Amino acid sequence: MSLVWAAEEKKLLALSLCSLLTSGSPVVLDRIYMIFLNVTSTLNDITKPDNNGGFMDTLLMANPCQTDEALENADYETEHEARKRRLASSDSIHSVDLREYFQSQLAGLYQQIGQSKYTEMIENIDIETKSNMKEFVSI
Repeated sequence: MSLVWAAEEKKLLALSLCSLLTSGSPVVLDRIYMIFLNVTSTLNDITKPDNNGGFMDTLLMANPCQTDEALENADYETEHEARKRRLASSDSIHSVDLREYFQSQLAGLYQQIGQSKYTEMIENIDIETKSNMKEFVSI
């Protein structure tokens, strides 16, 4: 993912990599450590600390459930901008929290491969990646 610079594209790739975690593919399991590294790197790029001591995905829309009526009342917003906002609110980049999705996919992976293999896999993650992962998800 070092060739991808835009935060939106990095997040989309990270979401895709997370979805592969529960695919059950031996190829994915062979490359699991690079997946962890890339997803964690993206989390570092797109999150910031929130007031509660956790982390917040900066690409999530602040209020994706904003009604059409509220959008129509915005005099400065054109109809085209309103359409773009509605489209963005349904886009996974702006509606899916990467940290939560990563956590749920790790839980699915745990269910698929079992405790002993999962524990062995977590123990073999390099120290820096494991430390970064622990900032965002419980492993």
